[in-house]
Amino acid sequence: MSHLSFWTRNDLPDIRLSGERRAHAQEPRSQGNGFSKAGNLRQRKTPANLNNSVTMDVDVDSDLQCPICLELYTYPIILPCSHVLCRSPCAEHLFDFNFIRCPVCRDNCYVSGGISSLPRVIALENIIERYKKEQKKDKSEVAKSSASPQPKQTAVQAASNGSNEDLAKSLTLLNNSVTALTSLASSFKTSESDVKCQHCKSATVKRAKKFCTTCRKFFCATCLRLSHPNKEPFINHEFVDPGSDRAASVSDHVKATGSAKVGISNPSSTMKFIVDAYCMLCTQPFISSSDEGIIHTGHPVVPVEQAYREFKTCMEDNREKLVDSQSKVMTTLKNLKDGLKDVQHVLARRRDEINMQCDALLAEVENKRSYFLCDLEYEERIHQTGLEDSIKTLEKVLGASQGLQSYVNDVMTSDKVPFLEVANTLNDRIVKASVDCENASGAQGPDMEVIHGKVVDCRREKVILRELSFLCPPSTPIVDVTRCSRSENVVVLALCPPSSVHEVVDQYEVHFCSEEQKNIQLEETVVVKNCVEDSCSTKISANASGILVLLLENLCRSTTYYFCLSSGNAAGRSGSSEVVQCTTLAEGENVIPAPVIIERLCKRFTSSIQIFSSSPVDVASEQKISHFLLYRQSPQNRVWKCISMYGREDHRVFGLEPNSEYEFVILAYNLRGECRLSNKVVLETTSSAAGF
Repeated sequence: MSHLSFWTRNDLPDIRLSGERRAHAQEPRSQGNGFSKAGNLRQRKTPANLNNSVTMDVDVDSDLQCPICLELYTYPIILPCSHVLCRSPCAEHLFDFNFIRCPVCRDNCYVSGGISSLPRVIALENIIERYKKEQKKDKSEVAKSSASPQPKQTAVQAASNGSNEDLAKSLTLLNNSVTALTSLASSFKTSESDVKCQHCKSATVKRAKKFCTTCRKFFCATCLRLSHPNKEPFINHEFVDPGSDRAASVSDHVKATGSAKVGISNPSSTMKFIVDAYCMLCTQPFISSSDEGIIHTGHPVVPVEQAYREFKTCMEDNREKLVDSQSKVMTTLKNLKDGLKDVQHVLARRRDEINMQCDALLAEVENKRSYFLCDLEYEERIHQTGLEDSIKTLEKVLGASQGLQSYVNDVMTSDKVPFLEVANTLNDRIVKASVDCENASGAQGPDMEVIHGKVVDCRREKVILRELSFLCPPSTPIVDVTRCSRSENVVVLALCPPSSVHEVVDQYEVHFCSEEQKNIQLEETVVVKNCVEDSCSTKISANASGILVLLLENLCRSTTYYFCLSSGNAAGRSGSSEVVQCTTLAEGENVIPAPVIIERLCKRFTSSIQIFSSSPVDVASEQKISHFLLYRQSPQNRVWKCISMYGREDHRVFGLEPNSEYEFVILAYNLRGECRLSNKVVLETTSSAAGF
């Protein structure tokens, strides 16, 4: 349709000039720009001309303003309703897909190509540019006239002439605006049909903006947006202007019938027709006996009752599905909320655990700092006391010797008789003073080697702290089969401690079964706790000291067992180790003498316990039997730690907790993997006050 078809010459910017003002405004167009210096008043009084000039300037300024931003037009574009807006940002903010609602007439305009398809009003831009230049020129002339003083009568006359010239310029600018916009309207103007929308339900039927060639109906912008959403099957419908040839036949029919509905001669006749058909393609009910049925020729059409039943059944099914979906959504929502609470609870607990672990680590660092500083303070006190005593002694000897030396000098200058009277005694004193000085000069200085040895190097600990991270599941435990052994009813499994200092093992799970249990797929599980502090400081030596030992007791004689181990901590479990096969000894097959711990000869200390046993020295070296001391802290069900006894009767275990119970047992085994355990002894370390 034409973008300026609704504009007339009286609708253009000189619409505010009415009556005599319009007649005089149009007079220069018939006579040309016939403004002379002598006749620029055009038979009007000067005051009236001044008022009209000011009013005209205000009118022209308001006509060139955007109705949204109230500023002069910037990149003006014209809407299908013939109103002009600034493109950016005024018109861009009003666009909703391909529809825009005019802020002046409130009409919903359909623009098929979007905002980029709206024409730019270049003539109006030129008018605005000339208007801005005239405004700047007038301001500069007023500034010049006010700067140069003139006589009183001459100034009044100049003001009158200036006002008349401003009036002439404003009228010329207005006439040029009318001419430009009139030519612009004629360039855009096309034949506008008076066909009304066939879907408007309101009392005031709007003009049709588009004609759907598929539905063969005219639509206004609002009805087109509501009846043809952007989905199947409407996206394939084709739209043309109401004045096109394809819409001419239907348009003539609508004009002839005088009704917005095809096939209805007047509004009162709508009661004579009943909607009895439904188009499945257009998804619209219609009257098959009217001319509207022609539109749906070739479309899949069903009776209204059938369509009603089918849609109602489908809608009921969809409603039930919607209810089920809503219940699922509610369940999922509840689960998500519960999961969020669990996440927050777990994170809060983990945060508290991290704070507790870091506080404990800082406490250990502070304890070590206090220990180191106290040790240095002790060394300082010992050395300071000894050195101060030596200094006092030397100062005393030095003072006495210096006094004696002064006295000797005086005696040496005296006469012979007085000199001989004190010479013998004085000579003895000199000898004694010399001996005292010799003895005093032999005092030793501080032992700097001990002081220089008090060095703390925390670089390794810094590396450990730098590599500290979140806990990970432990690695797969490794069973040292070369150090495993067995007796009639006991199997000893030797484990290598974790290879990394950062690896934490809280417990070991031992899964084992006999040959008979294996056939029926039955296994037993034993969980053995592990002391993390002990395992982190354990080192394996060449004589098997430092390995971790698991004792599996109360087994059957001459029975083959299969063992598989896994480790775990708070972060998870490790994989399973390789299966270890071991057969217990038969009765009387074990030739190793049973070791014995003599409890009454054992000694207890604050942080250590000394175990006494004569078994390591009772066996002959040819038997090649080794003895190891196994110990663990009570309660039971913990991993045993192993240290070699080196063939001695007594062995002292250090690094124990004060006032704590420990369980001890001696393991004797040979190179054939046979072993025997001693009696178990439980001893308690003394408290800090009782130990030494």
